[in-house]
Amino acid sequence: MPEKTELNKLYENLSGEIQLTKTAIDTIERTFQSIKDLLRSNLGSDFNIIIFPQGSCSMGTTIKPLNSSDDFDVDLVVALKNKYLEPSKLKTLIGEVLSSHKTYKKNLEERGRAWCINYENSHVDVVPMLLADDGNLKVTNRLDDGSYEYITSNPYGLTKWFKKRCYGKDYKNEDEPVTDDLKVYKNHRTLQKVIQILKYHRNFYIDKMGVSEKVKPISMLITVIASELYEDEEDVFEALTNIVRKFPNYLESHKDINENYFITNPVNTEENFADKWLEYPERKNVFMDWVKAVSLDLIQDANILDRIDYTDRLQPIFNENINKAYNGIGEEQEKYQMEGNMSYNRVNGVNFGSDSVGKPFKRNTFWGR
Repeated sequence: MPEKTELNKLYENLSGEIQLTKTAIDTIERTFQSIKDLLRSNLGSDFNIIIFPQGSCSMGTTIKPLNSSDDFDVDLVVALKNKYLEPSKLKTLIGEVLSSHKTYKKNLEERGRAWCINYENSHVDVVPMLLADDGNLKVTNRLDDGSYEYITSNPYGLTKWFKKRCYGKDYKNEDEPVTDDLKVYKNHRTLQKVIQILKYHRNFYIDKMGVSEKVKPISMLITVIASELYEDEEDVFEALTNIVRKFPNYLESHKDINENYFITNPVNTEENFADKWLEYPERKNVFMDWVKAVSLDLIQDANILDRIDYTDRLQPIFNENINKAYNGIGEEQEKYQMEGNMSYNRVNGVNFGSDSVGKPFKRNTFWGR
């Protein structure tokens, strides 16, 4: 099996390789700003609105598509403040503004809780919400009969909760919801990297099994479970291993008396991220099967296969990203070797770097000293 230090470095590098490209990031930032400007220019004089990102963009867990033909999504919240509108009227109001833009109009479709603007390799969900007097955010939800209702939600609070899990004592508290720009993360924390790897494997698994996108494990469910199981590990593979191994017990402990799963939003216990599992049991089955697959592919095989076989195991999942990750390891090790910063101990094996712990290796030079 690969040594512990190598596995940690491999997954550290992998998380970097599956980040969105600069082109994709530029597109996201430009699109977000364009939609925000449109909404503010059309609604700003009549309504008090706040606009901010939610979901993976605000949490720093976006990943690049598995295939060039796949897309990525951006979630934008537009919340009406200090004025009540019926949910149907608020949803319609936002839709009319987006339809006034010639580009958005031809790619616009209504979904249950959002307006979706479709692009060739991405889509933007614009989520209408009401910021109630009690401080709660309420999202418009279209029912099967065509009527609308408000559902209590708290995406801003959820992002704050997630950042606290990521940053721990280094987290700086943020104010209540305000209009905010999309801030693309440049330095990711361990928990963010683990979730990105889990999401990337999830996408591979769904593609491999050929199942419908409708039963795909939702990112927020993965994010919340991983965040609750995270115990401030610094190494990516160590954190990934501990989280994945605890997945089954976590799921088993989150059932009600009727054996239905109840995995709540940590900042809004009325919201159950597994609420669709009862109506669509195939979603639950796919999630459970994926948990087994990610444990086998990423964790168990790392402990029984040698480096070459384990690399071959990861190749179909991470494609060229696995080669780039290993190349990064090689380049770094060569640098440390030339500097004489190598050591060995029985726990971690060979260590590289100026802070490596163990018996140091003598520097290898061409003249043999």
